[in-house]
Amino acid sequence: MDPDEKLAIREYDRTWPDHFAKLAARVNTALGHLVSRIEHIGSTAVPGLAAKPIIDFDVVLESQADLPEAIRRLAMLGYVHEGDLGIRGREAFFSPTDEARHHLYVLVAEAPELRRHIVFRDALRADPALRDAYTALKRSLAKKHSEDRVAYNAGKSAFVLATLNAAAGRIGSAGNTPRRRRSARIILLNERRQVLLIKFVVARKGQPFTFWATPGGGVKNNETDLDAARRELREELGLDIDLTGPVHSHTSEFEHEGELVRNADTFFVGECAVCMPKLQSVTEAERAAMKALRWWSVTEIEETSEVIFPSDLAEVIRSAS
Repeated sequence: MDPDEKLAIREYDRTWPDHFAKLAARVNTALGHLVSRIEHIGSTAVPGLAAKPIIDFDVVLESQADLPEAIRRLAMLGYVHEGDLGIRGREAFFSPTDEARHHLYVLVAEAPELRRHIVFRDALRADPALRDAYTALKRSLAKKHSEDRVAYNAGKSAFVLATLNAAAGRIGSAGNTPRRRRSARIILLNERRQVLLIKFVVARKGQPFTFWATPGGGVKNNETDLDAARRELREELGLDIDLTGPVHSHTSEFEHEGELVRNADTFFVGECAVCMPKLQSVTEAERAAMKALRWWSVTEIEETSEVIFPSDLAEVIRSAS
């Protein structure tokens, strides 16, 4: 950003996920097997959060040894490598001159800065009150420091640090080494292109916590992700249909019953034009937690105040359609 350019904080724009998806698809095609995943980060990645209209995303490489080749291939797309800009393990790139301004960063999966980006983003996605407090802070700082980006960013640092420390506290109470878990999830679409979500009610900090999520669950040791997705559909909804994909992957960290879990979701798509899903469950815990089924449109997902997991589901559906 030009230091003389005034800060512009705008209401959340539902086209931002589409913009990210297009940028990510182009980069993913260029880098091919070098890429492990691409994460939409920053304020434009949080539904409902006001932000500067600039997309930020992290390109996660399979290996640090792939960085020189990634730099070469990105240069062919018009990206200019700027080095780490003082943040070790995060390589920054200036966007091509013929595209809308955006920020691309290249990291490996173990990079502390990647984890920081994901933890902060996911904290805002999961807590509407925290998100709204951050919006209010950014608007106040932009008004006060409309022509001073350094002061604007400095004003946000205490909030960001407090959010990260709170997450670190939860992580610390659960142990420093997360248990790795793989999950297979299904984007089940009907003839109106609505997606089927399951309503869950669970206990969190002694209080009922309600959220909606796609069908799916953990991958067993002897299963492929696709096998697990098919099994979960049969067990949860009594469906046996063809699935395509994977169409998306998503990694998150959360605390479950005192244990830190790093969960890697893989998404598949299923068509359900005439099928009749019926909520089933295979354990007492599932019977207690799974409360209802509902078909949601992408617009309803974007506009609801209810908690949806993953919080970027609307973005995932658009990318998969």
